[in-house]
Amino acid sequence: MQSDRRTFRYAPSSYIAPAGWAKEIVDRYAYGLLSSLEDIWPDVGEDNAWLGGSGDAWERGPYYVDGLVPMAFLSKDTGLLEKASKWVTAAIRSRRKDGNFGPESNNDWWPRMVMLKAVTAFADSSDDVISVDDALAFVTDYLDYFMTNIDSHPFEMWAYVRGRELIASIIWAFEKTGDGKYLDIGKKVLESSLDWYSFFVTMPFTLTAEHYLPWKAFEEYLEAFFAAYGAGSMEERRKNDVFFRIFHQSHGVNVAMALKYLAYDYFITGDEKYKAAIGTGWKKLMDHHGQANGIFSCDEHLNGTSPSRGTELCAVVEAMFSFEEIARVTGDFSFVDDLEKIFYNALPAAISSDASAHQYDQQVNQISATVAKRRWYNNLDDSNIFGLEPNFGCCTANMHQGLAKFIVSQWADDGRSAYCLGYAPGRYALRCGIEVDVDSDYPFIGKVKVRIIGKGKDDVPLMFRIPSWCHSIGIDVPAERNGSFLCVKKYRKDDFIELRFSAVPKAKGISGGLSIYLGPLLMALPIEAEKKTIKDRGRFSDFELRPSTKWNYAICRKSVDDADVAVADSPLLAKGRPYPVQVRLEACRAIGWNMDGNEADDIPASVQKGEKKIIELVPYGCTDLRVAVFPEG
Repeated sequence: MQSDRRTFRYAPSSYIAPAGWAKEIVDRYAYGLLSSLEDIWPDVGEDNAWLGGSGDAWERGPYYVDGLVPMAFLSKDTGLLEKASKWVTAAIRSRRKDGNFGPESNNDWWPRMVMLKAVTAFADSSDDVISVDDALAFVTDYLDYFMTNIDSHPFEMWAYVRGRELIASIIWAFEKTGDGKYLDIGKKVLESSLDWYSFFVTMPFTLTAEHYLPWKAFEEYLEAFFAAYGAGSMEERRKNDVFFRIFHQSHGVNVAMALKYLAYDYFITGDEKYKAAIGTGWKKLMDHHGQANGIFSCDEHLNGTSPSRGTELCAVVEAMFSFEEIARVTGDFSFVDDLEKIFYNALPAAISSDASAHQYDQQVNQISATVAKRRWYNNLDDSNIFGLEPNFGCCTANMHQGLAKFIVSQWADDGRSAYCLGYAPGRYALRCGIEVDVDSDYPFIGKVKVRIIGKGKDDVPLMFRIPSWCHSIGIDVPAERNGSFLCVKKYRKDDFIELRFSAVPKAKGISGGLSIYLGPLLMALPIEAEKKTIKDRGRFSDFELRPSTKWNYAICRKSVDDADVAVADSPLLAKGRPYPVQVRLEACRAIGWNMDGNEADDIPASVQKGEKKIIELVPYGCTDLRVAVFPEG
């Protein structure tokens, strides 16, 4: 059985050489936590069960490898490449006769879904170390194991709500073979896992999770449930609305992952309703829980629109991957603007500039990062400090996929056209034969130069995405407007194509206040901080930050029209001075807007205006402490 389903393709990470600011950030990540994590964090050390030891046998190893593989090939770091090869080789060698693989001490389906993605990405990038044929045999054997065993050993807990993660590997196998049996396996996955379609269409949680599932009451319920059922049978769990629908569908990382499940459902079934539901669901989610930095609140669970609520780093990187998969699988590139907004704002804000520490939860209005009680749903008091594993270690293992997969997703092709979706600088070799060099300081400066290195065998149109925020656009070669793309059909090897995007500061009402954007960049008032080390591990220490400058200002919309914009000579998305771009405008002290406990109070409906002052806003992603949603004054 054959199918004509076609997806877009990203270049494997080994086909990409980041340059400019992209290379600078990749190198920082490669030298940060990633370089030493196996040595300083036992969870992914030599005793990890995925390497044959007796340590962690669940998700942390696979999470780590899922980011390690593309980061290793992008950075070309030999140490990281050796580590990636070690983990992937261990996974393949653990395959048993029945097709199952991984630690025998934990037969959970869920972490294997993640490891499969890492294996396929490694094989695509390094066919000489792990051949694509070997990886294909590994994946297809496991899919056969799934079909043989899923009825007697059904998905439970995280595997049940995240079961569609397996579709990524099913699509990979289908792309390699064209065999329609993998679509049938995909349908079995859909039948065996939680259906997220109704969630995104109806959005049942329009208020904070505490409204639907008070955490203290839930803890009492769990104690009674386990006393009655032990671990609980799958049947008992599925019958329980509290355990599954409310807990799991308000869980932020589940929601972030599930965005792409609609694209997977569309691919497997061909039903357009799933594709249409992506935009509907994302809008409803952001209407009720959206934050100015482009992501939704989830200090573990959905927690409303207040800019003092938190967002987990795992949700940030998983939402990014969802948008990358939506574009690749459906060809709907309208969400790339959302992807960029998250990448340039929420991702760097939660990670120290040298990538040696991270937060579990970030806040849009983050006036301190300390061990203290905040209005999280159920996260711990250390959730917004910077460190090795604040609150919970999942983000420590999972954080690196965000940067790596974003760079991989900058160009896509479908065999007929090549699509420039983003403008991160570097050299990209596409599988359609086109190779390009991108020289760009986008999004800080709107000028992009693309050099054609390899043209391919046939004329392949080049499609350049026009960001939705673009105030005006220019291109120095003949091009046709095609929706949100500029199409260049005539070009030769060694040609240069120059594009120019312009942005002006814009004010947007959000979270009860006002935020300022410059293109995809959320602009924030940086707060100078006093740093205190609370656990010393050298460059991998945990630390708190306390404010040392004033932060409670109000902004008048009219002042945005008169704002001055200054761009650095060599802009770089890094924390501290010099900032890549600044917006200077008039503000006034917001008298009456103060702290609520250990965080900034919600935005007041009105404030008493104090002294006026020119303030300098900088990119949100370049800050540790900041205010990015202001009262109007």
